[in-house]
Amino acid sequence: MRNDVIEHIGSCIWKARRHKGYSRRVLSEKTGLSERTIEKIEKGKVNTTAETLYTLINALDMSADYLFKMDKYQADAKCEQVINMLMACDENQKDVVCRTMQTLIEAMRGEKIGVAHANGL
Repeated sequence: MRNDVIEHIGSCIWKARRHKGYSRRVLSEKTGLSERTIEKIEKGKVNTTAETLYTLINALDMSADYLFKMDKYQADAKCEQVINMLMACDENQKDVVCRTMQTLIEAMRGEKIGVAHANGL
């Protein structure tokens, strides 16, 4: 399990970096970490410190939940896809997306309820 966690964290860091459009060099400049260290973390080759993770999370503007709630996010690839898209947004875009998703979900739930009532359920 330990290696799975390290690999999961590395994969999340890699995905977040790619979604931001950062090269390892850019991330290195933003964090003060060497490109080699970032590569090792992304490939799951090193069990990094909490301080380094904190630095990476802030530089990539990502949620710590995304890193540490492994089972929750691995259970639903679509959820991970949505989170990755949101990570690439600025705060205003995130607000718009969240409101839009809430409206769509409410509409879909209402539609399902309407269909169930129409079918006598």
